[in-house]
Amino acid sequence: MTFIHVIQGIIKDNRNNKTQNPVIAVKMGGHSFLCNEVRIPGFGRLIYDPEHKKNCGATVWFEIEPDIALQMNSFEQAIRA
Repeated sequence: MTFIHVIQGIIKDNRNNKTQNPVIAVKMGGHSFLCNEVRIPGFGRLIYDPEHKKNCGATVWFEIEPDIALQMNSFEQAIRA
């Protein structure tokens, strides 16, 4: 299983120090990688781009191809799945 997560502490450090260190962690097998973008071919990409924040202020977001079907769950639904 591969896990992808965002390290909020690095986002905060980048904001405070005006840096752009990678904030996306990818854990595959026994290895971890830090990056600013992860592309998932055929689905989309996870992006960290503090220079081009979204209107809500987000600096990390996932862009999905428009033809990908989504299933959205509440927290309660997700933990039961």
